Amino acid sequence: MSEALGALEEEHQRELALERRRFLGPARVLAQNPFSRPPPGEPRFALSPRIAARDKWRLEGIFRLKTVLREYRQAWTARQSGASDVTFPAGTYLLRILHGVQCAGAA
Repeated sequence: MSEALGALEEEHQRELALERRRFLGPARVLAQNPFSRPPPGEPRFALSPRIAARDKWRLEGIFRLKTVLREYRQAWTARQSGASDVTFPAGTYLLRILHGVQCAGAA
């Protein structure tokens, strides 16, 4: 078993060497401060996680998302006001499954 493990470790070390990366190793891992963190100031959330694209279709996706969110808010407000015949936008899965609301485009 230890021979197989040694062979596997050597194989991974060769792959790392080809990619010009290094294996940290147990001594260097244990030498690290367990309470250290990455430095602050990293660029965060440059793109929306819902629409993470930099091409021309991103604008269309943002427009569609805003439309769906606006329709959802209107339907939610109407439902909270007591209306029972409200139609939520397509993609409203959990409310349709758990509470039986009507959704556009759902069978």
